[in-house]
Amino acid sequence: MKVVTAEAPEKEHAGVLLIRADAGERIGVGHVFRCLALAQAWQDAGGRAVFLIAPGAGQVATTLRKENIEIATLSSIPGSSTDAKELIELSRAVAASWIVIDGYDFDSEYQRQLRDSKVPIVVIDDLGSLPAYFSNVVVNPNLGAQEIRYNVSRDARLLLGTEYTLLRREFRGHPALNRPIATKVRNILITMGGADPDNVTGTILRSVAATTLSRVTINVVIGPNNRHEREIQMLLETLSLHVLLKTNVPAMSDLIAKADLCITAGGVTCWECASLGVPMLVLAIAANQVRNVQTLGKLDCALSLGCADDATTDGIASAILQLVHELALRMRLSDNCRRLVDGGGAARVVQQLKAYTNRYFPLHREVT
Repeated sequence: MKVVTAEAPEKEHAGVLLIRADAGERIGVGHVFRCLALAQAWQDAGGRAVFLIAPGAGQVATTLRKENIEIATLSSIPGSSTDAKELIELSRAVAASWIVIDGYDFDSEYQRQLRDSKVPIVVIDDLGSLPAYFSNVVVNPNLGAQEIRYNVSRDARLLLGTEYTLLRREFRGHPALNRPIATKVRNILITMGGADPDNVTGTILRSVAATTLSRVTINVVIGPNNRHEREIQMLLETLSLHVLLKTNVPAMSDLIAKADLCITAGGVTCWECASLGVPMLVLAIAANQVRNVQTLGKLDCALSLGCADDATTDGIASAILQLVHELALRMRLSDNCRRLVDGGGAARVVQQLKAYTNRYFPLHREVT
């Protein structure tokens, strides 16, 4: 297990948040990025953050280091018993105050094994699909999370719903939070997350071309684990669109804030758009996004296009035109989204961890 330490300024810290999450072509970057948001809130409260992450994270690891976060590289198979042992070993080495795990490889047995660390555990979970959760705190920051029945211990704390949506520091207090909705759509943002394994971005671009919209700039974000960049470039050579391809975006919040509408997947980005009041078309590109996409549509917070596998070029084009031409609809979606996500979720989770530590683990170093 190789540890890379960021050059953080010397300061008194209030405990160590140890995070286990991965990123890659298969799983994207959402797990790591929402854990980054929690790590930033922990830092803001005076703490120190450390990640244990499997090889293959690429640019995501660079992003973490820029945030003065230490990184340990996993040497075993993700989700294995040896993975859990490495995490326990690291928790002792860094004197962790909390262990956070986020990902679908970390099953009930993995969590049970972590109890040997004697460190309180946070599980960030989207589906509630495990037979049991051996954690002290479960965070599900998604719509409809309150409807899920989690099998947890009596003293476990459940933090459920968009009140606990984990947004990175750059989205908190952004200057565009109260920006009015433009009367005409001139800037469309397309972002299908960090990986987009099935190249849904290409389908969206064909749909935009089918609308024959003119005088519109289209910003397309190619995520750090997206392997389809060359394919997308070749497609654009055949389409009459004004497209700007973006990679390694340093401030995603600024790009989202400039968009008059965004076409995105039902992961972390939809909450980022919601916090800035950007009207959205949303598609589910993974099973854990289906509930979000459906509920965003039902709550009149976005136009829901359902699962990407079922979406057609004509159907997507029709939804784009509806949102482009109906100012009242865009304004309504924006207002509803702003009420849904306020950007304070990560800080609320940190406050809950502090309260839990004070009650059940008073000998641990606590956040002040």
